[in-house]
Amino acid sequence: MEKYGILKNEYVRKYFFGIGQDNFANWFFGIVIPAVLTIFYVWVLPKILINPSYRREIKYKVDRKEMKMKEENDL
Repeated sequence: MEKYGILKNEYVRKYFFGIGQDNFANWFFGIVIPAVLTIFYVWVLPKILINPSYRREIKYKVDRKEMKMKEENDL
């Protein structure tokens, strides 16, 4: 309050989210970029990273079970 003359929530809204500012760049970097990054992290990143990792883990478990069954049959 002493430094900018506004409350903390007003400062965050004004300078970090770009709401209420006339400058298009502030609005773009405050609203659009976070929305795009959110969509990327929620929808795109799991398809690129998490799903293939999960498939590899499942394949590893199946291979382990096959090896175990083969070893048991050899005994």
